[in-house]
Amino acid sequence: MSETGTKILEIRLVIDGDEVTKSVDELCRINDTDLDEEMRKAAPDIAYWGAVLADAQEALDTLDTEYRVMRARKTQELLASEPKLAEWKVKAAIESLPEFEAIKSRIAAATRSVGVLWSVYTSMQHKSELIRSVGARKRSELDATGMSTPTSEKAARHDKVADALKRKKV
Repeated sequence: MSETGTKILEIRLVIDGDEVTKSVDELCRINDTDLDEEMRKAAPDIAYWGAVLADAQEALDTLDTEYRVMRARKTQELLASEPKLAEWKVKAAIESLPEFEAIKSRIAAATRSVGVLWSVYTSMQHKSELIRSVGARKRSELDATGMSTPTSEKAARHDKVADALKRKKV
């Protein structure tokens, strides 16, 4: 449970063949005390999770190909031994095989991984947008109170030095 009493969700992912558990709160939380760091990490995070998603999609596509090849070969074997076998009997015979069940389970797990990773990837995109929004809000609040950000303070010092130098030349 978090400080607010809400349940913190954890997601299971398979990354490079390893099962990993990540906290949704940890992945999506914005540290508004260090927005520069959050902004610096946003694009690499999106790229990383996009690559992990692409790997998961590739694994799913590979499993689908493996399944289709297995199904075609088993169909050929069955029809070679009994050419007049009804389609429904071929289908039932293939679907009752242990390897059919195994590959369909792997496809289901890979499909789940793609779905979860898609959610993480789009969450990273939304997080990036929120970081910009929080940054804009904080700048607006600082402007409204007459305070300045470190960057605007540096620019103001630069302007003062430039003005002083101009006055000396005259």
